[in-house]
Amino acid sequence: MSYTTGTNYRSIKSFSGGRGVVSQLRSSSASNYKNTNTSKTSSSSTGTSSSSNAVLATQLKTYSKIAENSADDLQKSGERLTATGENSLFGKAEKSKSTKDVVSTATDFVNNYNNILSSITKLGGTENKKFGSELKKYAEDNKDALKNAGITVLTDGSLTMNKKEMNAASLENLKKVFNGKDSFADKVTKLSSDIEENVKKKLKENLLVLGSGSSSTTNRKSSGSYFNALV
Repeated sequence: MSYTTGTNYRSIKSFSGGRGVVSQLRSSSASNYKNTNTSKTSSSSTGTSSSSNAVLATQLKTYSKIAENSADDLQKSGERLTATGENSLFGKAEKSKSTKDVVSTATDFVNNYNNILSSITKLGGTENKKFGSELKKYAEDNKDALKNAGITVLTDGSLTMNKKEMNAASLENLKKVFNGKDSFADKVTKLSSDIEENVKKKLKENLLVLGSGSSSTTNRKSSGSYFNALV
């Protein structure tokens, strides 16, 4: 008795060694489904990895640029504050009996100090951690002097300013923090130069690592060129 013309049930059973065509097709379909899903999962994983790398690269560039720009600006304001002589910022303030320009430059300096500390903390890395610790130590060592100048050291090492107190601070108290060799401003200014160079170097290294982590040649080339596009 046949189920289809020219084919009987017994021959169907024997076709796949007793398992039957239906069973064989089910097995084949299951295998294909598994392979398809595996392929999709692998593709999804690769896409997620590339997306994550792109996000990390963007964050690296952002925080690195903040650190670089802040370091450069801090060095400019730091050089003005630490300069000595009658034509220096403090020299002119002594003549005019006004701290207005000193406070303005000191405000820029503190803002850039905070930006550098925040950005290198987010960037991470052994060297940045070391630089961060040094910045915090300089602030902590000068905590009382900074307070007398209207600036408070917070627990995370960042600085907060009270403009009223800064404007009311004596030129002598401002000078102790910001003027001359080995002052707080002098130490931070010198360290910021090292921070800037390290950030540039580490950014390039990190982006190359992100690029080599991709299986796509295109992605590798793209990731490797992030730094070139940045500078």
